[in-house]
Amino acid sequence: MYWSSRTAGAGLLGAAAYVLAIVSWFTILVTGEHYRTIRGFCLFYLRWRTRAPAYMSLLVDAYPPCALD
Repeated sequence: MYWSSRTAGAGLLGAAAYVLAIVSWFTILVTGEHYRTIRGFCLFYLRWRTRAPAYMSLLVDAYPPCALD
């Protein structure tokens, strides 16, 4: 119950980004650096999470890319 109310229906990508954000926080705390792969995935998710509602709200014409590039 708590998990679904926290993510607000973010789905599998949102759950993965949530877990990786916590892992990233601990790795930064311990090592002092941010891993590129975790950072890249979190940035991908945040960009996609911003673009998808903008597309659905008819604020932009281009559909948001779904590739992990």
